Amino acid sequence: MQVIITRFPHNALIGGGEFHTLTLVKKLSLKGFDFLLLSSDNVLLSEFKKRSYPAHKVWAQLEPVSVKGLLLFPFLAPISFVYLSFLLLKYRQKGPRALFCLSYTEKVLITPMARLLGFRVFWMEHLRIEKSYQQNPLKIFYNWFSKYATVVTVSRDVASSLEDMGVARKNLKVIYNGIDAEKFKPVAKDKVEDPNIVIGTASRLVKEKALDDLIKAFSRALKERSDLRLQIAGDGPEKEALKQLIAKLGLQEKVKLLGFQQELVPFLARLDIFALVSRAKESVGLAAAEAQAMELPVVATNISGLAEVVENQHTGLVVPIGDIEAISRALLKLAADKNLRSKLGQSGRQRVLQNFSENRMISDFEALLTSSHD
Repeated sequence: MQVIITRFPHNALIGGGEFHTLTLVKKLSLKGFDFLLLSSDNVLLSEFKKRSYPAHKVWAQLEPVSVKGLLLFPFLAPISFVYLSFLLLKYRQKGPRALFCLSYTEKVLITPMARLLGFRVFWMEHLRIEKSYQQNPLKIFYNWFSKYATVVTVSRDVASSLEDMGVARKNLKVIYNGIDAEKFKPVAKDKVEDPNIVIGTASRLVKEKALDDLIKAFSRALKERSDLRLQIAGDGPEKEALKQLIAKLGLQEKVKLLGFQQELVPFLARLDIFALVSRAKESVGLAAAEAQAMELPVVATNISGLAEVVENQHTGLVVPIGDIEAISRALLKLAADKNLRSKLGQSGRQRVLQNFSENRMISDFEALLTSSHD
């Protein structure tokens, strides 16, 4: 089957959604699928070309998820509609029969036309649903045109948010992001080399991730156990504020901000405990799933999306959002009990293999794309 992927984003960034797309193309190509990317996203286009995947740069208007994008939409939408419809007609003659839409622009502009031209249409929603969708004046078109597409989400929480917004349940399909279980697998730790209990997290350094809560909770726990260490992988706008907090609490020798880590496996291999204590909804707690795949117990907040990954007392410990004392107690409980860490870690890997493996994700997408149901 031949599949056209479209993406015309508000911002051209490389992140989880883009890597998800690259993984799908890589794995499904081995199963006989042919992909073509049509996009204005220079970052994703570059990644496709690095891998020799077919891709063409095409123009489309700014994604209507910002004030500027919405103001320009009425003026540019007719041009975008004609241009994108022409491209669909052009490439349809070469064989593609499925359209995989990654951004709001093409979802609200060309879904009906794609259906008229004989395409099966799939919308991909990687992120949690926020006001750029919920309060978007084009929401009526999004909801109406979703009837002509299968809307794929990465968690039940994202699907539920879309249903609350007006998308019919029958048009929603949940396929969890997949973890490469062969890449993320447990490794033996050399506690002679590092006798400390190492707690870690990997995330963007933004307020929503509540890294300040984690640092404060760690500071409390450190008063009871001097052998604790905290390592934070990631970069972002809160870096300086976190540095100041670490200095204020006198934790410069105990807490390390490591910056962005190109490869997470070596970082995770050094840890004894993984923590993800976000204060805002996660679309899905992929970082927690990667940690679980490496048999790390996880301390997580009870927020939607993340709660679908971490099971309290089974694969980790779940704590209330913003409860620094509860986070501290959970860290201390795991630090004190090696057997509990091992038990939760092993259960976590089994959960990943059953629900969040890359093989399962690819199989689910293959079944979706080849199914006769539309």
